[in-house]
Amino acid sequence: MRPLMFSCKDVSGLLSLSFDKELSFGQKMRLKMHLRMCKLCARHKKQLSFIHDFLHNGLQDQHEALASKTLPTETKEQIKAKIRDHQK
Repeated sequence: MRPLMFSCKDVSGLLSLSFDKELSFGQKMRLKMHLRMCKLCARHKKQLSFIHDFLHNGLQDQHEALASKTLPTETKEQIKAKIRDHQK
């Protein structure tokens, strides 16, 4: 028979796993019970959520912002001309 509560070590692994796949109903319930009683694991969950959200949303936002910043065509042509002149 499984223990009613997960250990902190179990919770750490399940929290990471929960970002990649759906946990079973039993896992979810035991995880919620542990998180309500253990402030350290609850804090760890918040930290993992922040990191996950940043990596999935924050980096995408940064990539889109960088992609939208392009040089004007005239400036690009001037740079190309200087490169060609330098290669001669």
